[in-house]
Amino acid sequence: MDYKKIYVLAIFLLTSLHLLAQNKGFKIKGELTNVKEGSKIYIYYYDPNNPKNKKDSAIVQNGKFEFEGKVSSPIKAQLLLLHAPKPAKILLPLHGELDFFNLYLDEGTIKVNGIDSVKNLVITKSKINEEDKKLSQIVAVFQKKIDSIRSIFRNAPAEQKKDRAFVDASNAKWDNVNDEIKAAKLQFAKDNPDSYISLNAIFELAAGRSFDYFQIDTAYQLLSNRYKNTFIAKKTEDFIFTGLNTSVGSPAHDFTQPDANGKEYKLSDFKGKYVQLEFWASWCGPCRKENPNLITAYEKYKDKNFTIVAVSVDVKREAWLKAVEDDKVPYLQLNDMKGPQGSEAALLYRVEGIPASYLIDPTGKIIGKNLRGEELNKKLAELFDTQNEK
Repeated sequence: MDYKKIYVLAIFLLTSLHLLAQNKGFKIKGELTNVKEGSKIYIYYYDPNNPKNKKDSAIVQNGKFEFEGKVSSPIKAQLLLLHAPKPAKILLPLHGELDFFNLYLDEGTIKVNGIDSVKNLVITKSKINEEDKKLSQIVAVFQKKIDSIRSIFRNAPAEQKKDRAFVDASNAKWDNVNDEIKAAKLQFAKDNPDSYISLNAIFELAAGRSFDYFQIDTAYQLLSNRYKNTFIAKKTEDFIFTGLNTSVGSPAHDFTQPDANGKEYKLSDFKGKYVQLEFWASWCGPCRKENPNLITAYEKYKDKNFTIVAVSVDVKREAWLKAVEDDKVPYLQLNDMKGPQGSEAALLYRVEGIPASYLIDPTGKIIGKNLRGEELNKKLAELFDTQNEK
């Protein structure tokens, strides 16, 4: 099966859906008192039908301002009020100490009001923003837990921060709360199947690549069809399709890639071995940081039916080979030199970011995904050291 052609066809169909989407009018009617007359408020948002960020501005007159526009589907936007001269460059998305406000744009009129600043605006008429607020309040409960974990770790004595048990315990608590957030988002989607916020929550879970895709798919199928022709829905479906087909328990997709000398290898050439399939690049800091751990694992288990197949998405041959030499990487390196957006193996596995990895058993089944550092070491120890003890 030519998966690359399927991927290109999917992109074509998605683009066609964008072109067919009908734009719908929105209006923001705002009241903002106790600000200087003539102050300018900016709005920023991105519409998938337009390759550039959208920007507009409105003048505050008699404590009121308005925005009008068209969007193809509900879209996140940010309002900004500058209390000083406009800087030469504004980085999006807005963050930090700027006076800004997040909201969703949707068909119809959205009413907002506030005093002194836009960051404290209150939305008085918008179902989608009410739903967004509801989910945000749910997540905020868990965010307080994360803030507490972060504070305890930050204020711990320097010596304690070097204690592996303390660090592992802190990370475990952090991971548990993040799992609670994901479960809460999934439950929100199930409880609100006709909400765009539910669709966005499922999109975030699917894009995060760290949640059970079978659960994600079940929740997505329960959503109404109201927003399933939108850009975000199609991206969600793509993530789910990839997740289900590259999840633990799924058969690993076969592919062919050349090494630095042009010799071609298939992933299936290594059937009968445990294989760590590793996607990386010379310019990827986290990838290079993980290389010493991978080398240690390879040297420890290479004689126990284990190997590593690394697929680089570098486009500069010299940089790729120099990184291999500098890091003293001993295992197989493959690269078709087509880059992160063109690498046939990366497209096949829908690699959205690197490092990305899959641990494959001798039958060709995926038994681990994105295992890094100590997680990978523990998994390999389970596979090989435990067997030796028996």
